[in-house]
Amino acid sequence: MKNLNFALTLFVCAALSGLSACVSGSKRLAQLELAATQPSELDTLCREGLGGACALMGKTVVLGTPLSILQGVTSATQARFTVMTPKKEKRTYYARGSRGNVKLNFERTQRDSSPMAVDHVDAFDLDVKESYELIVLDGDGQLSDRRIFRALDTANKKPRFAIASCMDDSLKVEQVVMWKQLVSDKPDVLLMIGDNVYADRIPNGWQVASAEQLWDRYVDTRGLLEIFKTPQLIPTFATWDDHDYGRNDSDRTYALKEESAKIFQAFFAQTKPIGDFSRGPGVASMWNAFGVRFLLLDDRSFRSPNRVDLADQTHFGTEQEDWIVSQINDAKMPVFMISGDQFFGGYNPFESYEGNHPKSFAVQVARWKKAKVPLVFVSGDRHLTEIIQVPKQSMGYQTYELTSSPMHASVFADAFLKAPSPNKMFGVAGKYNYMLVELKSATPKSLSFDVKSRGLHLTTFFEKSLTVKK
Repeated sequence: MKNLNFALTLFVCAALSGLSACVSGSKRLAQLELAATQPSELDTLCREGLGGACALMGKTVVLGTPLSILQGVTSATQARFTVMTPKKEKRTYYARGSRGNVKLNFERTQRDSSPMAVDHVDAFDLDVKESYELIVLDGDGQLSDRRIFRALDTANKKPRFAIASCMDDSLKVEQVVMWKQLVSDKPDVLLMIGDNVYADRIPNGWQVASAEQLWDRYVDTRGLLEIFKTPQLIPTFATWDDHDYGRNDSDRTYALKEESAKIFQAFFAQTKPIGDFSRGPGVASMWNAFGVRFLLLDDRSFRSPNRVDLADQTHFGTEQEDWIVSQINDAKMPVFMISGDQFFGGYNPFESYEGNHPKSFAVQVARWKKAKVPLVFVSGDRHLTEIIQVPKQSMGYQTYELTSSPMHASVFADAFLKAPSPNKMFGVAGKYNYMLVELKSATPKSLSFDVKSRGLHLTTFFEKSLTVKK
């Protein structure tokens, strides 16, 4: 009946005023939605200049400036996207695959003070063997953007994931080169582990005064960085550090911490569970995939002020520290523990768990040591890249901390000279970088993987095969 009604409407409209008038203005979108699953009707609309209809048929359409799109939490059957858009703009989303076009539901987040909004878009019933297109239409049914995406084969035992942190949007040329290169390395997953947004960088200084300024800085970053414009989307899981949070070296006393968390979740859309992904305290999360568990930790919301090292002062907060222990004790697989700043970074004068809260650190390491599965640590923040060989006495077995920073931000060639890292296996300072980790094997008692540190112009700073056995 829908098809008959559509055909009758189109026939009457064409008879009265010509076919082009039938597909003009806001009526175009309604007609397009009726035609979305009917190739012949789409073809009619496409021939009359409706770009959205052409895109839903898989045809080439000339696009203008791309939107800011990020594929976020993804499973073998579901994907979630964030799309930044002018809030005055009506959007319609489709997933285009071999079984046709499926209209997608979305939720919009916006603030009165900003002209920009963020849509959280969900795609369901995906097939890991298939490639899809995310189709974004405007209020007239014209094509605004289109991106390729896939579901995530979480059963893959030999995936590649990228680790990136410290992304200063003021480095406009460098960021384009670095992100294009990371995409060319074809990671299955991207981990954005902190300082993904330099939200506290404002024209007249470094400290934001309001939630509106925080939102605006997230908007700025989304509009600039190449990763949000790439034709092939990458499933991305994220946590934050101090610059995303809104103030350098900040902690639980930060006045905007609740607003900051809402803004982070608006742009990274990690508030709902998908598959084996679930929320933890603050912006922390847990995710099982590829035979390992990822714990992305919140190192800001519950953190005691730096250098306050009393019995009740902690780095992650008592609630989150108990959550961490429950997650590693419950795990039947190796665990990657991921934080914005370093764990075993007591050698340097900057932020780290070991350096800022050594008494709390000692207590928690003793708790982590009791886990039945091996732990590997991942961090950013330091504006250098290194593999730390964690002292064997700390965990009772040989394990490592992988630090990758910055993707594109200030670098300091003398960092290791000023603060030598006594347990460094490999390390490079003064270079933009990200890491690639390729899993080789994972059992409840052992984990083997390759680590590669990458820089500008396809440079590989170091490459190492590591094995951790409990």
